[in-house]
Amino acid sequence: MADQLLIPFKAKFTLNVKTTIEKFFSDKKEIDYNTVFSKVTNKDNSTVDLKNFIIYYELSFYLYSKYKNLNLKFHQVYDISPKSVSVKDKDFELSFKLDSFPVKVLQIVGSTITFSNSADKVSSIDLTDDLELIELAR
Repeated sequence: MADQLLIPFKAKFTLNVKTTIEKFFSDKKEIDYNTVFSKVTNKDNSTVDLKNFIIYYELSFYLYSKYKNLNLKFHQVYDISPKSVSVKDKDFELSFKLDSFPVKVLQIVGSTITFSNSADKVSSIDLTDDLELIELAR
């Protein structure tokens, strides 16, 4: 496909995450589950709400720095599976989706997307199987 001029358009990125609780954390040290889970348990301290977990620990998320320029909406995390677990559970599979705030796509070259955010900061990122670009309605 030949390079073509692109008319800038509004879009968002969607990140599809498949991980484990242990791999969720960027510092890879041994996890004290009692301490980690104590911050996000229900009233009787028997289950962990994983939406609250993701929101609370977003800065510790292993992909946070890689996708920091996307300004992901951790507070609106969705398609979480499982939704909750027992505090007795240790490492388990976790999947969820995050959308970015709207961006303006400036250029697409192969799988590399150059975009500007609401503060007009220009960044580039490569799309992967887990990161998709979705055009917003005009």
